[in-house]
Amino acid sequence: MPFGFIVVFLDFVAWRFLHFKSEVARLGVRTFLFFSLGYVLWKYDLSPLHVAPWKGDPVRHLFAQGLELLWWLQLAQVSSSVLAQVILSPELHGERLFQDILRAIVFLISAVAAVAYVLELPVGGLLATSGALAIILGLALQSTLSDVFSGVVLNATQPFHLGDMVTIGDIQGEVIERNWRATTLLNGQGNFVIVPNSVASKASIVNESPAGQNYLSSHRRS
Repeated sequence: MPFGFIVVFLDFVAWRFLHFKSEVARLGVRTFLFFSLGYVLWKYDLSPLHVAPWKGDPVRHLFAQGLELLWWLQLAQVSSSVLAQVILSPELHGERLFQDILRAIVFLISAVAAVAYVLELPVGGLLATSGALAIILGLALQSTLSDVFSGVVLNATQPFHLGDMVTIGDIQGEVIERNWRATTLLNGQGNFVIVPNSVASKASIVNESPAGQNYLSSHRRS
């Protein structure tokens, strides 16, 4: 079983410290490590769909459970990357909002499955508790959720893209980043200006780039 944790450590190193020019190459390395961990589980007669054996040996049982839980984590990592490549259009690959939402959904499903299969805990009670917790967090994070939903609207309508020169309200600059909470502009003075998505969705937006002008012209004709 120590080899399984070595595989997980290599996966962490590949994710945190190795910088691949191609996302496909990075995905290939992580997929190889995922199947390597699956081979380790098979070698020791472990299954991520069943509770770990050796309950009479607490240390060995704990290590086995850890490997099975890490298998579900790696599955979520690989699945979210594959789905991002398949589902998201090329222009959305550079924007983090939809990727973060997709990853959150995949990791949530994986976490629920891991709790149900590996830990054999009642998922119904966990989901009920999570629902109550979600309501409390929703009330506490109203402004953040407003930014998130506004970001979804902005990404769906696409009034601007990365690299466009835009004016949002009275702020002008080049769009250099868009994430789940805000849009970052680089203004003429070389300063970074962070505009919350909830503010951007309510402000007047002028896209001064050629792509933006073509976008406005096509929508006027339609």
